[in-house]
Amino acid sequence: MREIQGIIPPTVTPFIKGTKKVDTGVVREHMEFLIERGIHGVFVAGSTGEGLLFGFEEHGRLLETVVEQVRGRMIVIAHVGAIDTLTAIELVNQAKQLGVDAVAAVAPFYYKYQDDCLMRYYLDISDACNDTRFFIYNNPFTTGHTVSPALARKIAELCPNFAGIKDSSEQIQHISQYVAILPNHAVVVGNTGMIVPSLSVGCVGAVAGMANCVPELIVDLWNTYIGGDSKGATVKQHQINDITARFKVGPSISVYKYILELRGFNFEYSLPPMREFNEEEKARIREVFEEVKPMLH
Repeated sequence: MREIQGIIPPTVTPFIKGTKKVDTGVVREHMEFLIERGIHGVFVAGSTGEGLLFGFEEHGRLLETVVEQVRGRMIVIAHVGAIDTLTAIELVNQAKQLGVDAVAAVAPFYYKYQDDCLMRYYLDISDACNDTRFFIYNNPFTTGHTVSPALARKIAELCPNFAGIKDSSEQIQHISQYVAILPNHAVVVGNTGMIVPSLSVGCVGAVAGMANCVPELIVDLWNTYIGGDSKGATVKQHQINDITARFKVGPSISVYKYILELRGFNFEYSLPPMREFNEEEKARIREVFEEVKPMLH
């Protein structure tokens, strides 16, 4: 069983324009692009992948394409979180059959639930997973729920297939608490701008959106830190944060996709109501990209 660690982009999803159909050819190209640049795994059909916006059939086509193309060369984590437990279990069963390495589930959203309901949701997902590893995905901004460190510990104690937690709270103290109470599980940060701070408190990796389109920079940061040069990694973190801020002319998903367009992929279209960038916004991204381009390969 492969260890889950390193740089794991939450992959953006290419669609055939005007439809919810996944462009599987572009998916395959993107997987090869990431593997060739040293990426350690992919987090598929999550928030950045617009996974909550397209249907069960396309979810399956996307996962099947990723698993077939990757062929064990990096970890594949499928997002299976949903607004209700039964839908999440359907997605778990699909992901298991397609051969993913692990699944992850954001808390149910829109409705407000107490911790006992959230625990039941995750216990039911764990039961459906059987031997497949599962992650909690803590994203309070989009779900309205926080999976507290205390609740995460209870779930870990009750679920032998619990693998760890992806945290997108942007709270370093929260991340540190997860690491402290889950010493035998993987804690990964879900924010490109917090990789080094999170590694410094014990995280084992990062689900980093910018790794979709400039994986060279994010993998280089990881290698620098893991190689023992924390000061050098901190400098690179600041550089990446500055680049990310300058790219930010609109929604992150659209930014990642347009940068991938500049790198030769047919990725620009996102599902409505997400909009495409206007020419002025594209020009601003192109200007920053030209500065970053010498650092890429």
